[in-house]
This record gives sequence, C-alpha cells and structure tokens, in this order.
Amino acid sequence: AVSLLPQSYRERVRLTIIGSGSAEEQLKSLCEEVHMEEKTVFTGLISQNDVFKYYEKAMCVVLPSRKEAFSTAALEAMSIGCCVLASDVGGFTELIRDGENGFLFKTENVQELTEKLRYVFDHTKNVNETGRKAQLKVSEEYLWKTTAKKIHDIYEELKISIQKYFIDENIAELSSMATVSEASQVWWETKIGKHSYGSICRDHLLIESIGAF
Repeated sequence: AVSLLPQSYRERVRLTIIGSGSAEEQLKSLCEEVHMEEKTVFTGLISQNDVFKYYEKAMCVVLPSRKEAFSTAALEAMSIGCCVLASDVGGFTELIRDGENGFLFKTENVQELTEKLRYVFDHTKNVNETGRKAQLKVSEEYLWKTTAKKIHDIYEELKISIQKYFIDENIAELSSMATVSEASQVWWETKIGKHSYGSICRDHLLIESIGAF
C-alpha cells in the first residue's frame, strides 16, 4: 500500500514492522521489490515496553489482519492515543468507528488502505483528534476496572435468572442459597438427578466460577 503512494509521500514514510514470524522473510523480500528496504525496520521480538515506545512515536498503526477475534494490539495503540488503521474484520469493527476513532478498510484491499494512508498524511489535525477519541474510548470502556464491572454485572444477571427459575418452580431451598454455585447444584439435582451433578464438569466449573464473584 505504501508503494502506491505518490513519491512525495513515500519520501516521508518510515515503516516499522514489530514482531517476528513465518512471514518475516517474505515481507523483507516484498520491501526490496517495492524499494522500501531502506525505509523499513524489522524489530523482531521485543518487550512490551518497547512496543509502546514505538506506538508513541508512530503517526499511525496499521493492522491488516485477514482474521481477528479481539485485537490487543489495537487496544494498546488506541490507549495511548495512536491512530489505528485496521481491516474491517472481527474485533476491529467493535473497537473502531471508521473516521471517528480510527479507520477501517476492506480486508486485502490495498487501494483502499493506500487512500486511508494518504488521508492520514494530509489531515494531521483530524488524525490527532481521531487518536484522542480512540484513547477516550479505551479509558471509558476497556480499563480493567470497567471490564471487571461488566463481567460482574453479567454474572449477577445470570444469578437473578437462576433464582427466578427456582421461584417459578417453587423450590424452597432457594431461601437458604448464598451463591450461584449452590443454586446450580440444586438446579442440576432437580432437573437431572444427584448422580449427574458431579459428572457434568464443564458446566459445574462454569457455575462455580460465577459463584466466586
């Protein structure tokens, strides 16, 4: 995508590719093909602290994944106000509102990524505001304290749902239950039988973890 930028843009570009993997040699060969080898740095494996140092210096971070569940890299870059350009797959679409707190492009669409890069170079002021909004989103929605509260609320909702089942079924034991874990045991024994409760390990462990909150 960078190689498709006009010459005046390419002269100002410095690329840093963080990490290491099976595609590294292929990427190095590609850099040579498009005459970007002198403007590209391959860091290899580096510490997390060093990764953040690169984020702080970057004009933008490009994450052109073909598949992505939930991107820690995007979250980290956004957390320090860095503008993120990412393919419109998986968790990126949850984190990024195109043109508001980052930029999305069609996966494997080199031309669209090139256009987004050109916009970043041409609109520095807007890009800085995009980074600020990205940082705000992370601070409001994805800090550990915020995430823990969301998970706790989900568990509480589940607990209420289980309790409602017992109320609807008029099961007297509910009044003495202190945790979801205890409620789950009575639920299994009522619906399936005592002999089955201990054998259903996965569900038992799930409810036990809920009861621990």
